[in-house]
Amino acid sequence: MKTKQILFIIFILFMQNLYSQNPEWISYSSGKIIRATAIEGDSIWVGTNGGLVKLNKLTGETIFYNKSNSGLPDNDVISIAIDESGNKWIGTYGGLAKYDGTNWEVYKTSNSGLPGNDVRSIAIDESGNKWIGTIGGGLAVFNEGGVVSVEDKKQTILPQNFLLSQNYPNPFNPTTSIEYSIPNVETLRATSQMQNVSLKVFDILGREVAELVNEQKSAGRYKVNFNACNLSSGIYLYQLKSGNHVSSMKMLLIK
Repeated sequence: MKTKQILFIIFILFMQNLYSQNPEWISYSSGKIIRATAIEGDSIWVGTNGGLVKLNKLTGETIFYNKSNSGLPDNDVISIAIDESGNKWIGTYGGLAKYDGTNWEVYKTSNSGLPGNDVRSIAIDESGNKWIGTIGGGLAVFNEGGVVSVEDKKQTILPQNFLLSQNYPNPFNPTTSIEYSIPNVETLRATSQMQNVSLKVFDILGREVAELVNEQKSAGRYKVNFNACNLSSGIYLYQLKSGNHVSSMKMLLIK
């Protein structure tokens, strides 16, 4: 073998060894403005000025979300955080979005306690509180189950009254969520720390069509999903009962 060939092979081996010791840079974008990233298993969620992208690190497969094909309130995604349940919290110029992999919920100043619709940063602490930084509205903290006290992370701020909230979304097809609150026992002056709670769904004729909850519950805020895939379109009633308390609300199923 000629000397030049040997030297060339040595050079190639040297370069391969050199680059194997250094990370490679791979570009996944084509001029998009990347504003935020969050990692979930083998996926990377990327916030761009044109929407949200889910990128599979192993295969390179991408899924794109924007206002036209999802519940995003705005295409300019500025911040992303993922909670312990896998919910994606997405900050945009048009408000805050929550995505559980199937359903979208949008929080704005008009329908929540969000102090500003321009959501620039989101952080989730070990208690599940979402710390939300906005422009023009300042900082807010939010937790669907009740904000956990900063002074004592183990002490939840418990509701003082029974509350049955309007289902969301409403109208719905075919799934919706229902939130309700059970007050603490000191408010009720009860002797037991647990209360029997039932949450049922009835059709317009008063016939029971679903039982969502029937068990002992401690004080707190709860959320349950209702799937009406086997029901026909129409108005339905859902009723919360605990002891002497009864609350009812209407919801509309449209298929």
